[in-house]
Amino acid sequence: MLRLAASKAAPVRSLLRLSPKHSSIQRPVSLITPLGLSSASLQRTSIRLNSQSTGSEIQDKLPSFDAESVSEATNLTSDSLGYLDSIGMAQGWGLTSWMETYLEYIHVYSGLPWWGTIVASALLLRVCLIPFYIKAAVNNAKMAVIQPQLSLLMEEMRADDSKRNIVLAERRALMKKHDVSLPKSMLALCQVPFAYGIFQGLRKMAAYPVEGFQNQGALWFQDLTQVDPYWGLQGISALFVMAMIRLGGEIGSSTQNPLMKKYFFVFPAITFVVTMNFSAAVALYIGVGTLFSVVQSLVFKTTAFRKFYNLPEPPKQDLSKSPKNLSEWFHQMADKQRVSAKSKMEQANRRLEAQHKKRHGRDGFVKRH
Repeated sequence: MLRLAASKAAPVRSLLRLSPKHSSIQRPVSLITPLGLSSASLQRTSIRLNSQSTGSEIQDKLPSFDAESVSEATNLTSDSLGYLDSIGMAQGWGLTSWMETYLEYIHVYSGLPWWGTIVASALLLRVCLIPFYIKAAVNNAKMAVIQPQLSLLMEEMRADDSKRNIVLAERRALMKKHDVSLPKSMLALCQVPFAYGIFQGLRKMAAYPVEGFQNQGALWFQDLTQVDPYWGLQGISALFVMAMIRLGGEIGSSTQNPLMKKYFFVFPAITFVVTMNFSAAVALYIGVGTLFSVVQSLVFKTTAFRKFYNLPEPPKQDLSKSPKNLSEWFHQMADKQRVSAKSKMEQANRRLEAQHKKRHGRDGFVKRH
């Protein structure tokens, strides 16, 4: 039987071995090509699926690049616009991409080395945001005058939750009378999104690294891609944070919690630990930003600044009610929570009693015709 099958298959093999000159002979479609496919499509498929294709066959199918594109890609440096885009940065509409473009423009048009570019970028950004800080400082100075009255209203609301709407209305009227609002105080946080964008941009640029980051540092941090070997930049940033807290924050607030000033050393320690593994580029930006905050706080606390914006003198704080340590602060917070919970429970009980009386009176009513 095997011999019979082999003899029947012999004509098929002879057809497959025909030379090109015998290509005019009709081949059985059912034996050579599947239904619905031509021999040309099979030929293309065999080229794609053949794992033994030579390197020349694969290279012939790679896209070619024109000489102008190759020359442009190889000649771009960090001193040219478009360099960051050529290495995959400063692309898209995200805030980080915008800040990377911002850094590139300052670097190209100023001609500064990268350490100077970082310093100039930080200072220019903070100068542009000064009007927002001034509005926040003026608002906080006015709010400090009415802070005792606001505190009394809040205590009254915590003591009796049923008066919540009345107290909030009085609070809004008081703030409107003195031209203050809580959103204006939040303007001091306007730099946060921009600072985050520059932080992420510098971190990526140092990790790549961007051309010039390895040799355009300054002083003891010549390589901006590496961590400061002496942790000098991190220490400077921590000292500036400590000074900024002592001065009342970035807007020189005079109503700062005394307890925060007492434990101000905690924040510099946290700053140092968080930044100790940052590259010199990122640490330099943080150091310049905190230095600017200290100078800004000093200016906002001067007599000339307060007279120019007609700011009232800050009231003296009553330190007798302020907690002396963290333990007292936690006890005060717990007492306030207990008073608030008791007030809410009494209010709920009064509401239930009113509902019970109303239901009892309705059920005891006998309708007479």
